[in-house]
Amino acid sequence: MEEIEKLRQITQLAGPGYSELKRRDGKKAYFAADGEITDNVIRAHLDGSQPIGINMNVGDDKSHFAVFDLDDHDGKYESGVMRKRLGYIAAALHQMGIPYFAVRSGGGRGYHLWIAFENAARMDTVRGRMRDVLETANRILGQSPWAHEKFVPDDGQGKGMFHDTEQVWKRSGRPDRPDITKIEHHVELLPKGGKRPVVALPLALKSIVLTPTQIDDTGAMQFVEGGEIVLRKAQPQKTGPKGSQRTKAVDLDAALQAFMKARPGGGYKGWSDAGFNIFGAFGEDGPEHWLTYSKETDGFVSEKDVLDKWADIAKAGTCGPEPFWAYARAGGYAGGLPDDVQLGRKGDQAKVILDDVVNSLKLFRDPDGTAYARVGPRRIMRIDSIEFADWLRRTAYASGVTPSQEQINLVVGIARAHAYETVEDVYLRVARKDGIIYVDLCDADDRILVISADGIDLIDGDDESPVVFRRSRQLPIEVATGSLQDIRSMVNMDDDQFVVFMACAVKMFFPDTPSPIVNLIGEYGSAKTSTTRVLRSLIDPVSAMVAPGSDRADDVLIRAWHNYVLTLENMSDLTKLSDTLCGITTGMGFEVRQLFTNGDLFSIWVRRPVIVNGIDPSKYAADLISRMVEIELEKPEKRMLESEFEQQLAESAPRMFMGAVGLVVEVLKVLPKIDPHEFAENVRLAEFGAIGEATARVLGKEPGWFIDMMVEAQDIAQDEAADDSATMQALESFQEPVARRGKFWGTPQELLLELQQSAEMIGLNVSRLPMTAATLSRELNQLKPSLRKRGWEVDKKSRKWRLVPPPEISADEIAAM
Repeated sequence: MEEIEKLRQITQLAGPGYSELKRRDGKKAYFAADGEITDNVIRAHLDGSQPIGINMNVGDDKSHFAVFDLDDHDGKYESGVMRKRLGYIAAALHQMGIPYFAVRSGGGRGYHLWIAFENAARMDTVRGRMRDVLETANRILGQSPWAHEKFVPDDGQGKGMFHDTEQVWKRSGRPDRPDITKIEHHVELLPKGGKRPVVALPLALKSIVLTPTQIDDTGAMQFVEGGEIVLRKAQPQKTGPKGSQRTKAVDLDAALQAFMKARPGGGYKGWSDAGFNIFGAFGEDGPEHWLTYSKETDGFVSEKDVLDKWADIAKAGTCGPEPFWAYARAGGYAGGLPDDVQLGRKGDQAKVILDDVVNSLKLFRDPDGTAYARVGPRRIMRIDSIEFADWLRRTAYASGVTPSQEQINLVVGIARAHAYETVEDVYLRVARKDGIIYVDLCDADDRILVISADGIDLIDGDDESPVVFRRSRQLPIEVATGSLQDIRSMVNMDDDQFVVFMACAVKMFFPDTPSPIVNLIGEYGSAKTSTTRVLRSLIDPVSAMVAPGSDRADDVLIRAWHNYVLTLENMSDLTKLSDTLCGITTGMGFEVRQLFTNGDLFSIWVRRPVIVNGIDPSKYAADLISRMVEIELEKPEKRMLESEFEQQLAESAPRMFMGAVGLVVEVLKVLPKIDPHEFAENVRLAEFGAIGEATARVLGKEPGWFIDMMVEAQDIAQDEAADDSATMQALESFQEPVARRGKFWGTPQELLLELQQSAEMIGLNVSRLPMTAATLSRELNQLKPSLRKRGWEVDKKSRKWRLVPPPEISADEIAAM
């Protein structure tokens, strides 16, 4: 099947129809056959039942192929002599950088040397270029023990000939013209012209592939029998320039030196990528160049390591020849280029280097569709980011070229398209996988801290990591021996509140579960902003630890995308952000406009811890209140200057981080003993409740202390919010008339009208009530827990509300209280 596919690559470049080899009148000849070359035709060719030849003329006298046909003329020449002659033509092609493959002919005694072109060219142009190959072969012959032989100009039929016999074949009859000597026509150059020039398709009968190995001492290419056809295409050129305009010769040594200058191969990946470039330029002939290059790099150990790596490169190598020569040009190489390399147009060099850089990267997308490129062992960048475009510019400039913005945009677009073929999870700062917590330290060594119930470990930058991190504005986390006392000395609160504070800090190490909204409250001067910075520094230090908030949902979402911990400072009102913050802490996807100039949407999924301060939760919806954890701060006896706090925080941060990490390790040991399902009915964030309960037990609290505290705080906040609700106040004034009727049963609109009347009776501003029936229904849903706690029966059925007020308390019942 593989041989069929290899031959299919050849036949796809052939002209229409084909020819069948048949014996007639005692001679073998090719006879035209119409139709397509199907897999069955190729099978018959391969098994020898019906060998075929292809039509080299694709139309307009153009061809994709040139073939040197070496014929032994019925055994007139020894096999070794024929192989040597083949070797000199192959050596010339090798020196000129023209790709080729060689096969033994079907008769078993001749050879065919094939050259394929990317674009079809006129057959006379192809023959002219191949005559240049014979001239190069003659120069090689002139320096070899075979200098007495040469390839001579053709006779107008495109034939290259070996050996001028110097025997007179025809007298000229004129004194001004020499006699014509006899030439042995045993090296033919195909196509020779005509409407349907034919060449035998390889691998039929006795035809086998010849694999080139090395240039021998005489200058000829050596071959071994066996291998597979490797079809690499050359770019056709017109007949070479004449006289002083002749193209510069290819200088491989100078090119390699210039390549090493532009691509010094820093690090294992840079060295490996350079190997692919060398393989693309020289193919199987590249080991010597690869070894020369490797010996100049800092990481060279032994020739064996280099050659072992070359074997891996040769198996996977897909790089073309252009990158090597583009780097060589960038390194100052001024010699000629191989025929299959086109770098003549302005910008070609920069574009080829950019393409090579991108092709060497691992490209992938996350489940949201955001495309990334891995630019280092641990460094990834969003492909659409300015950061990645700037990285491309720096990398190209380091190789000696300066790409244009248009070239950058083109390469970025191609990279983005390729990235969609692979999907990987991408994390910011913290990841949890299979129960193990990973923290990106974001340091220069790209280290990752691993936290488990067994302790901590470090993954160095060159080692494999099971998780992929992206970075935005994160600062490095330094590591030093520390304890919880380092954290305790930086915050002002009582011991119980410190337990809650540390529960929130530990939860930040668990990114895979919903997080609470941490609300730091306290009187003026209680260091709410400073405490926010302390809490955030435990896991996600950034340059702007606390930034002013915004009431625009898109602004908050973009900040959540770039920051692992979202802090909102100086926010007097969260009403407009209530739904957004609930989504951010629980985890959900959002779509925002990517640019104002187009309609593209930027899809993101975030789950982030949120820290606010000084917020009164009573005026917000129950959904937000149930996610909020209040930590009350105390006013310090002596206020610390800002500069003093900055210095102390910087000095304490490494110790505080490791103090928190040590607590996380202990919590991981206790956490399996706590089942969040046991209190999920009473606590909105049950998984946070389990983490908090484990934290409290590690810090010496009795089992159940943290859950009881959460339930009590949640009930108080909901009651305060209900007391502040105009709808609740109207319902309480509405209680007596409803009690006389027994119940209210009606539509939301009917209920709204009656509540408005009750509000007017008690002097309540009607404008504070919901403006529409739909808004009223949503608020009643949020007030249900508080209403039921106060004795109301509240249900909605068939789009109607049923309200039954609590029974009146008798005097005896009051006395019994």
